[in-house]
Amino acid sequence: WFERHGAEPIIVTRDVLELRVVRPPLSPDAALELAQQQFAYCDDIVYQGTGTLEALAGTLVGTPTWYFWWN
Repeated sequence: WFERHGAEPIIVTRDVLELRVVRPPLSPDAALELAQQQFAYCDDIVYQGTGTLEALAGTLVGTPTWYFWWN
């Protein structure tokens, strides 16, 4: 994600990761592809967060931060 989006960690704890993003996805298709990757990395962001991959993708378009957490 660093090479493609310029994503860098800004907060790291035992159960949280937050990234600053220089080049977030700008199209719905690119955001959905990224949402699939993020879901594979941390399914809690869908199961306990947005509810669907499409909803997660909607939060990623043009957004300068990404947030992950694990229970």
